[in-house]
Amino acid sequence: RVVAHRHDSKGSTWVAIPSVGLIRFDVADDGAKLLLGQIIESESIKGSIQSLWIDKENNLFVTTSLGTLYTFESQTQKFVEVGNCNSEVLSICNYKDRVCVLTSGELYFVEDTKLKCVARGERLSAMAVGGDGAQLYVGDSKGGLFRLKEGDGLLEIDYSGDRLARIRHLESDSYGIVWITTAEAGISRFNPTDGSCKRFYHEPNTVSYNIDTIPKLVESSGRLWIKMNHYGFGYYNREQDRVEPFYND
Repeated sequence: RVVAHRHDSKGSTWVAIPSVGLIRFDVADDGAKLLLGQIIESESIKGSIQSLWIDKENNLFVTTSLGTLYTFESQTQKFVEVGNCNSEVLSICNYKDRVCVLTSGELYFVEDTKLKCVARGERLSAMAVGGDGAQLYVGDSKGGLFRLKEGDGLLEIDYSGDRLARIRHLESDSYGIVWITTAEAGISRFNPTDGSCKRFYHEPNTVSYNIDTIPKLVESSGRLWIKMNHYGFGYYNREQDRVEPFYND
């Protein structure tokens, strides 16, 4: 059973299988096909692999069931422990050339292959980098929305409009709009320009936005598409600031 997979900028595909370990499929010299998978030494990894992530510099990170973060050293072909997060890693992202790691209680930066805690919170659940890359947003399971301060710590955003329920996922589009899925049906957008939050949903509930599958949003040629539970997709009408159902009967 494959629990995670990632593609790196060199064309290799990394696959994590609990009973086997970590496998890397490399591209043939002529670029025509993937070579047979190579099992990468992963005995040094404590706990079962939960997720894989590759940063802008093509470094591979591995999270485990014990909350430990590892990185893969290409020179030695070995995994090196970055640190233990004391709880499950919920999300990893790039922010201002730094690797950020989120757990339910802490936000970390990876600095010199070590973990540095830069913020703490309660029941943190999701994070996303703003479209311009200048802001890091964090949500919690109480409906709170935060941004990372210039120093350390999180600053809660006093937004206007519709209130958020338990936040499950955050994502930003190329316009800088932050999209939020919660425990409620529908999807919300937070506009950092005016600080407003608006929730979109449709009746009947069979046309609801998927709150469990990631990714939920795909942007193509400036148009944002949103995955639904049933009947296709929705798309965001920026001119009218509303989400239109796109039926696929």
